[in-house]
Amino acid sequence: MPQDEKRKDPGGKGQKGVSTTIYLDKQVKELVEGDAEEQERSTSFIINSILKKHYGVVAAKKKK
Repeated sequence: MPQDEKRKDPGGKGQKGVSTTIYLDKQVKELVEGDAEEQERSTSFIINSILKKHYGVVAAKKKK
């Protein structure tokens, strides 16, 4: 997938975020990609979930 297409569709779920580059250990990368594939989620979703749990970030409540 070309880089431009990745920017246009961040998961197709209207997600908003900040783009950054991180460097993962090769083994960690393989584990995260494996989990993402099993859960049918993006690697960004998996990494964000882990970091949110580590830092105690609580998801904002949706307005009704």
